[in-house]
Amino acid sequence: MSLGIVVLLGVVWAAILAPALFRGRRARSPVATIHSFERSMGILASDRFGAARVPGRQVMIVHDPDRLAGRRSRSSTLRRRRQVLQALIATAVTSALAALLAGGPFVIVFAVALLVLAGYVVLLWQVRVTERRARRVVRRIDAADGPRDRPISARRLADRIA
Repeated sequence: MSLGIVVLLGVVWAAILAPALFRGRRARSPVATIHSFERSMGILASDRFGAARVPGRQVMIVHDPDRLAGRRSRSSTLRRRRQVLQALIATAVTSALAALLAGGPFVIVFAVALLVLAGYVVLLWQVRVTERRARRVVRRIDAADGPRDRPISARRLADRIA
């Protein structure tokens, strides 16, 4: 009976960890970084506003730097955090059942799973506190401050600032 529980616990751990390992390798591949670079250059080169080319040095005012940097959206970050939390809770519950049914070394597995879950909850709490502090410090630039995502000459930018 205990061998079946060990196999079941191994399958649960593999189901949780394997997708994350493969996803991590894909994200670090040279193909992904080249694609990200080309996408960023395409965004910078796009002339979707039909702005007339002004002679002289051009300055790009970016409306959404997250789009340029390829960062995740807030909703996808929250979804990923929720999925990790759910996986850790499932692991803790499964290992608790194994500890109740088989005892022995599964008690240690349960203790480790519970500690990892508690550590992740503390980490999420710290991230939340940091994000709240950042929201108080950072202010949004009003749309009236100037055009967005359009190249303008450095001289015109200096005139606006002065």
